[in-house]
Amino acid sequence: MKKSHWSNDTPVDYSPQNSGNNWNVRSSGTVHRPLPPTPCHFETQYQESYGDAVWNSQQSPYNQSYYLFQDENVSFPRRRIVSHGDYSEDEPAYQTKQENVEYYDNSFSSQSPRNVYTDGYKAYNDIQDYASLDYKRKSYMNYPEEPDNNYWHEPQESVYTEEYIEPESRKTNKGSFNTYKNTAKSDVGNNLDTLWDPTVTEPDDYLHNPTFKDRKKDYYFFTKRGIFNIGSLVFLILGVMFVFIGYPIMLYIRRAYDDAHSCPNCIRTLPIDLLDATRSLIDPDTPLEFYERKSKDGKIYKIVFSDEFNKNGRTFYPGDDQFWEAVDLHYWSTMSIEWYDPDAITTNGGFLEIRLDAFRNHDLNYRSGMLQSWNKLCFKGGIIEASISLPGRGDISGFWPAFWAMGNLGRPGFGASTDGVWPYSYDTCDVGITPNQSDSNGISSLPGMRFPNCVCPNSDHPSPGKGRGAPEIDIIEASVDLSFRLGEASQSVQFAPFDDLYTPNYEHMKIYNKEKTHINNYRGNSFQQTFSCITYLNNEWYDGRKFQTYSLEYEPGKNGFIQWYIGDNPTWMMKAESVGPNGKIGQRLISEEPMAFVINLAMSESFAKIEWGRLQFPAIMRVDWVRIYQETPMITCDPPGYPTTKYIKEHPIAYYNNNITTWENTGYQWPKNRLMNEC
Repeated sequence: MKKSHWSNDTPVDYSPQNSGNNWNVRSSGTVHRPLPPTPCHFETQYQESYGDAVWNSQQSPYNQSYYLFQDENVSFPRRRIVSHGDYSEDEPAYQTKQENVEYYDNSFSSQSPRNVYTDGYKAYNDIQDYASLDYKRKSYMNYPEEPDNNYWHEPQESVYTEEYIEPESRKTNKGSFNTYKNTAKSDVGNNLDTLWDPTVTEPDDYLHNPTFKDRKKDYYFFTKRGIFNIGSLVFLILGVMFVFIGYPIMLYIRRAYDDAHSCPNCIRTLPIDLLDATRSLIDPDTPLEFYERKSKDGKIYKIVFSDEFNKNGRTFYPGDDQFWEAVDLHYWSTMSIEWYDPDAITTNGGFLEIRLDAFRNHDLNYRSGMLQSWNKLCFKGGIIEASISLPGRGDISGFWPAFWAMGNLGRPGFGASTDGVWPYSYDTCDVGITPNQSDSNGISSLPGMRFPNCVCPNSDHPSPGKGRGAPEIDIIEASVDLSFRLGEASQSVQFAPFDDLYTPNYEHMKIYNKEKTHINNYRGNSFQQTFSCITYLNNEWYDGRKFQTYSLEYEPGKNGFIQWYIGDNPTWMMKAESVGPNGKIGQRLISEEPMAFVINLAMSESFAKIEWGRLQFPAIMRVDWVRIYQETPMITCDPPGYPTTKYIKEHPIAYYNNNITTWENTGYQWPKNRLMNEC
């Protein structure tokens, strides 16, 4: 601060007006603010601002950041600085009292206003007192005496010019650095201000100033700590990837099931082993000797598909298997009393097992399984066979095991998909395609053929110009002859439209052993016309004791045939002529459709009497293997002229919602035809 400030003609009152205890009250012309804490080594004892600031050479590095109150009149209360224990704020400082000068305590207090007169720079007692006090402080601390005790001189160069000699240990480390500026160096023992001055370099600075490597080694991490840090990061990343990627994949691939001993009500009895995601159509476990098969008339068929079920623990939930899928539904159309659950089907001991148990499921008292190859594995023509051990006993009636095939345009258990296509196998446009066959006698309760060969242009049809349906061929449906207490197998085929009284042309049917096989008295109802023969079975072919082969050989078309086998022996055969033109109905066809497998175990009073008091649960239907032989391979769900997969994809409601039982409820249009509608 300039000296002229102190020689004004009129005294200036620096005390706040009506401030009371509030130091921040703004008064007219002057604002009083308390000083921030000031380091005790500052040379300046008072700081005042009235449009300017007072600076000291050693104070300037600290005060450069202080705001200068240029825009308003500011007065800082003066405080007494006590250094290094020389004085305390409670100890009065030595002052020279003069007459006619009002005395106040110099200690800092918000209650101590100061009346300072401006009758001369040297006239202030308190300034002289502090100059004297400062001299005493310097003498006590052995500071070199300053030539001039005038505390308000202009900034001067520092008198401390002794150079600091760097120790040898410091010189050897050329990579070290010092964050302080080496502008003022002195002996610590002679000048305690070095403890507070960051511009002074001290001999022990190297102990608390870090050293860095050369710039080229800044990223060198091949140290124990660096390797540990990187390893931890890698481990953390891999752990996160496993939690969010690996673990879900592992759960999807492998499902764990508890052993039946820990869960008596569970059907699963063995731990699940993984099955390869994909394999060829022919199971590698199929013996080479079974790669060919000769038919009754000498034709040579080659194997095109096989499944030996040798891999234990297979599951058949949707997406689990390449060729098979177990359904999860109630098969209401046959009035079955069980719920089909995928959990009831697995592989064990080299066999496929379908287990029917007295287990309450979906408000039904029994649970069993139905395995389908629908829309995954289809075939057209050839020989289809399976080695089966039937469930239960051959002398006790009640179970309904079946191995059969149905056209891929109908999905078993999904009523809307079969509405208007099951069991049609017809390529004529006549009354046979109309609802009820236009017969008021009730011969048919079918809604009519949905895909006749005479649909109108642009109709919703999988292959316009061809009659399409979903016929059914049963390779075996087992029951019991209660008269002889022998097991028996029904081998049949279903057709629509129907002959009068459901009577076929028996002249084109043949039974090979009439002592063991006879024509079934059941010939159908208003929903199907059935051609069926019954063959007696050996009661040893049950409950896993022994296995028997049940086969079907057929040739599609209007000149085709179907022949059934038990073991190596044919049981009976029918030709297409047995369902030829009859009155108002034209030729029915041996199925031209791609067919899909169905293997299931059911119970229904509509099929066989249930002897409740004699049945034993659980009952297990075991399948050793399934094989298909053909002259020309035709393992596809889209054979030439008879596609199915595209149509199924375009109508998901009918094929994937088993709660919808009619085509009308799907919202899709029933195709119009030239016979019944105007095109």
